[in-house]
Parts: sequence; structure tokens; C-alpha cells
Amino acid sequence: MLRLFTDLKFRWKLALPILVLAVLLLVMSLLAMRSIDRQVQASTQLTNRSLPAVSLLLNADRDLYQAFIAERSLLGDFNAEHVQALRASHEENLRQAHERVNRYATLQPSPEARQLVEAFNRDFERWKATSLRVIDLVAVYPAGATALSFGDSERQFDAARSAIDQLGELEDATAEALGQTAIDQGIANRVQQGTLALIGVLICALLAFAFPTLVTRPLRRLLERLEQIADGDGDLRGRV
Repeated sequence: MLRLFTDLKFRWKLALPILVLAVLLLVMSLLAMRSIDRQVQASTQLTNRSLPAVSLLLNADRDLYQAFIAERSLLGDFNAEHVQALRASHEENLRQAHERVNRYATLQPSPEARQLVEAFNRDFERWKATSLRVIDLVAVYPAGATALSFGDSERQFDAARSAIDQLGELEDATAEALGQTAIDQGIANRVQQGTLALIGVLICALLAFAFPTLVTRPLRRLLERLEQIADGDGDLRGRV
């Protein structure tokens, strides 16, 4: 290998190490750009999908619970002003819970998540009808309203909320996996960059110690031959 390098023209002896370092720098740059692209993709997915999805589900769960609290509060509150406010709160929170879960469904969730959304919609409509019946019974049959609220209404509410809880767990797992992938990619990129940087340092060290000798040795030989020829002892048939 060294013999091949020695036989190269002087111009190539200078250019070859520079070309090797240039290629190494190019590889490092490409790897860094690929790693940055992956980090950007992971950050974009976290920002544009995972975080909004988790936020929608948390707010939907809160709305659902507040609607349930409004239903229970109506069982023991007969103040007309309070009743009106609780009914409005019940209606608004029902609407918001349903809207938020179905907005979540537009964020391209997994097939399992879509099935849970469908299950939530079924359980929600069932609980909504029962909850509205509880509210209607409060004024005419308080005991029946209480029994219905603590019976079918509570079971149906738990079923609807269970679907949201499972959706939240799925999104948490997705976000955690995405974050872990980004971390793993960062570690792999650090190893790659460190390895290439070490190779570059070794090449520079090799050039620092070997390159001057490889370049100056032929020059010294040429000088010795010229001195021999000048002294009359040189072989003119030799290759200079």
C-alpha cells in the first residue's frame, strides 16, 4: 500500500489525503443530516399529533366527569337557579366530551384506537339517554331518579369513561415509544459521529507522521543522485 502511494505523482500525494478527509467529512455530514431529519420527524409527530391527542382525551375525560357530577348534583339541589345552571353544565359537558373524542378520531389513530372510539360512542349515547332520563325524573320522581343515577347511569358512565382511559393509555404508549425511538436514534448518531471523528483523527495523525516522510524521501533520493552525478560517481542510466 505504501509502495503504491510512493509511486504516485507528487500532486496526487498531496491531493489524496485531502480527498480522504473530504469524503469522511461528507459522510459525517450526511449522517448528521439524516439524524436531524429523524429528530425533526419525531418532534413533529409529538407536537402535531401525540400532544394534541392526549390533550383532547384528557379534556374529554374531564368533560364527561363534570357532566356526571352535574347529574348527581341535580339529585339534591332544588334551587331553580342552581338547577338551570346544572342542566346547562350537564348539556355543555356532554357535547364537549363527545366532540373531543371524535376530534381525536380525526388524528389518524391506530385501528385499535378507532375501535375504542366506536365503543365510546355507543356507550356514550347509551349513558347520555339514561342521564337525561335521570334529570327528567328529578322533578317528578326523585327516588326513581336517584336509583337510576346510582344504577344504570353509573354503570354506563363507567363504560364510556373506560374507553377514554384505554385511549389515553394507548396514546401514552405511542408517545413513549416515539420518544424512546428519538433517544435511540440520538445515541446511535452520537456513536456514528464519534467513530467517524476518531477515524478522522487517526488519519490526521497518520498523515502528520507518515506523510512528510513519504514526500521527502523521494526528494532526498533525487538530491543524492544529483550529488552523485555532480561528483562524477552517478549512474546516468538509473531512474531519477
